[in-house]
Amino acid sequence: MKLPAIASQLGPDYGDPLCGLACEFAITRSVRDTAALLDAVAGPDVGAPGMLTAPPRPYRRLIESPPRPLRIAWTTTPPSGDKIDPECERAVHATVKLLEDLGHTLIEDRPRFDWQAFLANVHVIWTSYTAASIDALAASVGRKPGPDNLEAVTLACYEDGKVRSAAEVLNAMAHGNALSRTAGTFFEAFDVHLTPTLARPPAPLGELDQNRSGVSAMAWTEQVFNYVPFTPLFNTTGQPAISLPLHYSAEGIPIGVQFAGRFADEATLLQLAAQLEHARPWQHRRPAQYVG
Repeated sequence: MKLPAIASQLGPDYGDPLCGLACEFAITRSVRDTAALLDAVAGPDVGAPGMLTAPPRPYRRLIESPPRPLRIAWTTTPPSGDKIDPECERAVHATVKLLEDLGHTLIEDRPRFDWQAFLANVHVIWTSYTAASIDALAASVGRKPGPDNLEAVTLACYEDGKVRSAAEVLNAMAHGNALSRTAGTFFEAFDVHLTPTLARPPAPLGELDQNRSGVSAMAWTEQVFNYVPFTPLFNTTGQPAISLPLHYSAEGIPIGVQFAGRFADEATLLQLAAQLEHARPWQHRRPAQYVG
């Protein structure tokens, strides 16, 4: 589950990583475990600059009740307008049917924003933070960043970030704030937004190769974000989102769908996720070889 950094701090030394674009949580096999982990880490640490109001009951208790009938927007069109893999489209269409059977209202709609402007601004934050993080690590270990200790793409992002100005970073953050307002307006009409998690089935190991020479920092940003075009919006706005393996390809590969909710409304998402897990269980589906 992706959630705002202020809901689950990485720690006092991290503050607001990537200007709020990223926060680590966990991959779980059950909604119950996700809820329990969120209960364990929710809330600010001492001195944190922001906080969210605690839920009326622990999340692990809230998911024992189904959600009210929800108004859910759905789309298979990424912000770029490009086509996605038919398998990912089928995953969403099957989920729409399941949600309607569960009593929810489904409407095809999506937030509209300038994808290229979004990429350009996220790129500034991404590479600037990469440069700052690498410089801090280099200072702590007494080594100079270079091709002998950085992968090719990481080095390209580091060099790109080193030449960014404070004004560029602040302008990128302002763009993110404006985008949050756009998304907030969209969610006044909907409780939840349903999309594919990826634009195509999971890539084979090594396809997104950070050691491939000759790749510019911006080309890498475009490659990654065109592979995952639906999720970055909610990293930027700070809204909660969760991906569930509700569909499987003919080869048995899980094809995820993403649900995003209103800001600070993790409770509704978790209740919906638990309802879907009960209606279409996935825990019994395991590859021939697995650990855990």
